[in-house]
Amino acid sequence: MKALVYHGPYDVRIDDKPHPTIQHPEDAILRITTTAICGSDLHLYHGTVPGMQPGQTLGHEFMGVIEEIGPEVQDVQVGDRVVIPFNVNCGRCRYCNNNMWSQCDRANPKTKDIGAAYGYTQLLGGYDGGQAEYVRVPFANAGASLKVPDHIKTDEQVLFLSDILPTGYFAADIANVQPGDDVAVFGAGPVGFFAVMSSFLRGAARVFSIDHWPMRLDRTKSLGAEIINFDEEDPVDRLRKETNGKGVICIDAVGFEAVGHFAGYSSHIHNDGKKSKNNLHHDHSTVSNPQYNPVNPLQVFTWMAQIAKKKFNYFNTWRIRIRL
Repeated sequence: MKALVYHGPYDVRIDDKPHPTIQHPEDAILRITTTAICGSDLHLYHGTVPGMQPGQTLGHEFMGVIEEIGPEVQDVQVGDRVVIPFNVNCGRCRYCNNNMWSQCDRANPKTKDIGAAYGYTQLLGGYDGGQAEYVRVPFANAGASLKVPDHIKTDEQVLFLSDILPTGYFAADIANVQPGDDVAVFGAGPVGFFAVMSSFLRGAARVFSIDHWPMRLDRTKSLGAEIINFDEEDPVDRLRKETNGKGVICIDAVGFEAVGHFAGYSSHIHNDGKKSKNNLHHDHSTVSNPQYNPVNPLQVFTWMAQIAKKKFNYFNTWRIRIRL
């Protein structure tokens, strides 16, 4: 089969790889019908995320049709059209039973400290991803249970349930957006787009979308957002004015590797031996008065790792409280 394979920073290729097979009774084989590229895939491409090894298939946003199932798969059948969530989960462990599927105790064969995801480093399980013609879906009773209703005809109507729409909604959820709130979403990329949509779904009265790419701002404007181009005006001054100084609920949907994130230039050696600057795609020479001093470009991943590790989880916190 054809698959998009990681060979190193700035080096991904369409390769021929063996067709995936059933390795566990709970496995299923999915024939991919539509897949997407996530902004997080760019971190792998740029070499800014550790743990990626050559040979791994990329992709964690995909859907398709079940082609084969293991003997213990009961909740999906051959021929079912399904969307696959990006995080691998068993659906039965204590984390999954407490709605913390991304921390599944059974999903990651590499470590028990964090959960697992498709196509995203050895640290998150080493699973091949869905930017391919076929993919193995472990724990298919849970991981392939999002079936597409017959009346939905196009993949694009449901594909974003694999990752990007839930990510945007989760932002509005943890920001506790309530009916009547005023919300500012910084960043109008795909996550920002769905964070705007989700804020309105949760009843926000006004949503401001902040970016400097006209195409992105036009898209969020089509949802009803009031757009702010930070190249043309100061977002803080505008928000203060629009809310009479009351302020807004803020959602950061800019993400890692944004304009201005990297400090200085660090060289990268391509396979042809030539040097390049790994942050030329994030030129920040025109950014005036940056609000973030990017001393350590990997700091955000340090924070993420600290949060994700299970020693900080709900269960251990609960035990500590009982001891106290």
